[in-house]
Amino acid sequence: MFNIFEMYSSGRLRPTYVRRGNIKRTAVQLFSSEIGSNKDSAGELLPRRMSSSSPAAKPEQLEFYCWPWVGIIANAQNDNRGYWLNEFSKYNPLGVEILRDGAQVVVRFGDDLSGFKNAMEFEKSFQDQGYSKKEWMDRRASPGAGVYGWFAREDDYKSDGPVGNYLCTTGGLRTISDVIDEVIENRKKIASNLVDEIDSRNENMDGMQIKYSEETRKVHSIIKRALNEQEMLNFELESKRRELDSWSEELHKRESLIENERQKIEEEKKQRETENFLATVRELERDCAEMNKMKTEIEILKMECKFEETKHLGLGDGDCDDKVQQKMDQMKELLDLLQETIGGIDTLE
Repeated sequence: MFNIFEMYSSGRLRPTYVRRGNIKRTAVQLFSSEIGSNKDSAGELLPRRMSSSSPAAKPEQLEFYCWPWVGIIANAQNDNRGYWLNEFSKYNPLGVEILRDGAQVVVRFGDDLSGFKNAMEFEKSFQDQGYSKKEWMDRRASPGAGVYGWFAREDDYKSDGPVGNYLCTTGGLRTISDVIDEVIENRKKIASNLVDEIDSRNENMDGMQIKYSEETRKVHSIIKRALNEQEMLNFELESKRRELDSWSEELHKRESLIENERQKIEEEKKQRETENFLATVRELERDCAEMNKMKTEIEILKMECKFEETKHLGLGDGDCDDKVQQKMDQMKELLDLLQETIGGIDTLE
């Protein structure tokens, strides 16, 4: 029933193919095939024709059945609903009604093709055992202990008694062709609704595809612009890096030059300090030499004065003269030594 929808959902029917004209033709083909298959299946379940003498014999698909589908059990002799539900559970009955003190039982089935199939199989089980409606009609006067059953039809619906009253009250008559046509019509409506839904989804998908394409183009444009900007940034960064490298190299050279100049200045300063120190030393040495010379000259003057004094003191006394002479000789040697010292100082200057 939902093949077209399943094909679309699973991807076997591509969205480009699923358009209103195409999908309606496809849906009609699929549903016609499926319903045709169901008709064949229903035909296989229809009862074989009664004998030509039976007044109820009609073409199977035009035969009227009680609907919702109902099975009838005759000569039941058991009024336990649970028993009959369990007894025929394989035919999926929806419920059981007990009529005429348990002698007759009505078994209710679903109102769709599946219920029709279950009711036909219910009837066929009695036919195979020789306890169908035909046998019931033949043995009604003396049915024995056996249980008879069949699918309720037009004659049951129109019959007098509890069964006929129940069937007229709870349902009506329909042919299997009516049911199949109704199923086909319902499924066509479902198919049409599915077609409309799928077409709507396709339109939404088309809109989403257009929007997706637009968004994709926008994203691609943004990515392209971002890549271009990134490339420009990379170029600028590379230029800045080279510029920084150049500045770093220049700075390193300048630092080297500054260091060389500093060392040169330091050496010159040390040299000037050394020269100034040596000059100071020499000046001090000269000052010391002059002071020593002056001291020596003063000593010489003192010695000369003392020598003259001693010389004058030693006149007139012989003993004294010897001592004086000795003293004078010593002083004379000291004066000579001082004069030599002064001469050495003059030579150094």
